[in-house]
Amino acid sequence: RFGKRIIAEKLDSIKEEFGVKITYVNPAYTSQTCFECGYVDKNNRTMQATFRCRHCGNKLHADVNASRNILVRSSDRIGSIYVSKKLVLQLLVERFTNKLERRLRRNSTAKDLLLSNPYFKDYRERFKGVLPA
Repeated sequence: RFGKRIIAEKLDSIKEEFGVKITYVNPAYTSQTCFECGYVDKNNRTMQATFRCRHCGNKLHADVNASRNILVRSSDRIGSIYVSKKLVLQLLVERFTNKLERRLRRNSTAKDLLLSNPYFKDYRERFKGVLPA
């Protein structure tokens, strides 16, 4: 909490002086979620500065990826600072699995990702019979 009040006061003064809109966004999983495909995995970011999606292969600076996720969340239900971290993860996983379900193919590489990613443990049953054994 160190300096939180000072930062809030500075943001308020910038808002008043320059008319800048300030939006508070829940940052949960922004550095682990791919901006391109929505796949969330802690292994997407193995190094501090590099983000590489294990699903679609998207590779860019980790801060750029996270900032794009924050931008999208600023007008999204997930972005609410009052949403719990657990619910944020649940919504991210649901969105990804819904997209994945629509474009799954029998030879999909998503099977290995879903089986090895603990974030998707509750959704594995959903794809039984769709994913190759």
